[in-house]
Amino acid sequence: MVNRNIARYTDVLTAQGFTAQQADLFVGSVNLIDQDNNAQHDILSNRTQLVEGNIGLLNDLYAIIKRICKTGKALYKDSMPVKVPDYTFSSLKKEVGNQAIKKETLESGQNTPIGETVT
Repeated sequence: MVNRNIARYTDVLTAQGFTAQQADLFVGSVNLIDQDNNAQHDILSNRTQLVEGNIGLLNDLYAIIKRICKTGKALYKDSMPVKVPDYTFSSLKKEVGNQAIKKETLESGQNTPIGETVT
């Protein structure tokens, strides 16, 4: 639209001091914006495809984790009842969260939390 208006009103703009260099600058800028918009659209489209592809992988992972939890609970139900809670999905999520916090703490250079050892 900017390019069309510059072309349409070149005479009027030139009379008011608008130069050919300014026109070229506007046209170039509009073209760059169009290219960036197209690139952004491609990235968003690709992201949607990646998410759809990952959903299947995450569903498979979830099924494996559920099977491991079920097996662990069955194995330790009678022999070591104290270990049964370790095989729940909520305890696994908590452990993953704790590991992520430890990793962030170590990577940021902060001191190790009290009672924790660096591994």
